[in-house]
Amino acid sequence: MILSTLKLRFAQNKWLLIAAFISMALHILLLTSYSISLPSDIKNLTSINVRLVKALPEKRPIKPYVPQERPNPITQKSTAPDTDEPTLDSEVPTSVLNTAPPNTNQLDSDNQTNTESDSRPQSEGLIAESAIENTTITETASSANTDITTAYQYVQTEFEVTRGGDSGVLGVTQITFNMSLRRNSYQLTSITEAKGVASLFLSKLEQYSEGTVNEEGLKPNYYAYQYGGNSEKNQYANLLWSDGVIEMTSKKGKKSESLPEGTQDFLSFMYQFMFTPPLNSMQITMTNGKYLRTYTYSFEGEETINTKLGELKTLHLLKSGDNQEKTEIWLALDYQNIPVKIRKTEKSGEVLEQTVTAIYTTRPE
Repeated sequence: MILSTLKLRFAQNKWLLIAAFISMALHILLLTSYSISLPSDIKNLTSINVRLVKALPEKRPIKPYVPQERPNPITQKSTAPDTDEPTLDSEVPTSVLNTAPPNTNQLDSDNQTNTESDSRPQSEGLIAESAIENTTITETASSANTDITTAYQYVQTEFEVTRGGDSGVLGVTQITFNMSLRRNSYQLTSITEAKGVASLFLSKLEQYSEGTVNEEGLKPNYYAYQYGGNSEKNQYANLLWSDGVIEMTSKKGKKSESLPEGTQDFLSFMYQFMFTPPLNSMQITMTNGKYLRTYTYSFEGEETINTKLGELKTLHLLKSGDNQEKTEIWLALDYQNIPVKIRKTEKSGEVLEQTVTAIYTTRPE
């Protein structure tokens, strides 16, 4: 059985077995005909060391520099600035002007319009009535007057008012200076209001000054002072330069005096130092609408004061008298000598101080 099966398998694969036998015979013949061995002169072979490196970037040819002809500068034709200016009359406190006597020298408001921005936070400062009557300010010591075209045309300064060494704020003051170069005129307004408990016994104080501007600075024509709602405390001054006369009105009545050249009012004199620098010692004639007096000031030196605006370089000026009352003022050197601090010392020793908190030199839209 097994033998017959093998025969059958051999018959079926006979040619496959014959092919396998022939292949085996050929391999034996090839292996016995050739010898395989390593070369005998291994020591004379040279070795090659190879390592992979990053290919260098292809060098681009450098183009020679060829200077190009520069175009001629374009010259633009200068255009004249807009001559329209905001009106100054809109800055006038109505409460002051409505109660003031008619002012023949009031500024013309032509075609200009300028309404004080209500969005700007108002600052007011507190000065007692007696302090206002004696408050004074002076300006930087330089040899020449300031050109009115380079002086601020608009300055709004805000102060906080404190008493003695108290840290609490009694009130706030806002002073606005507005100048028109086209009409060579100016207007100044000052509003002082008490805050908190102080508002129960201290009234609102308003001052207003207007006049012309020339190479010597401010030349006031009219001044108004109003403290609270009591008309008996209102004071006014008309400075009639062509007649050389000043007319002053207060609860004591109306009086006229000769008008000295260079006279200032209690508001304009603080900004006169933007135009005329202070001297080591000087005398200034001023009016508060009640009387006309000449005050002597001395230059105390340069000082750096701390404010909410940071450190400010200032000129320190002092007015003192025989009655131990004195008024000190600090003018900001970096702000064209505008007042940034005022200190009033009464003969009783009580001190009232105003210190700047904000300065705006751009007229509101």
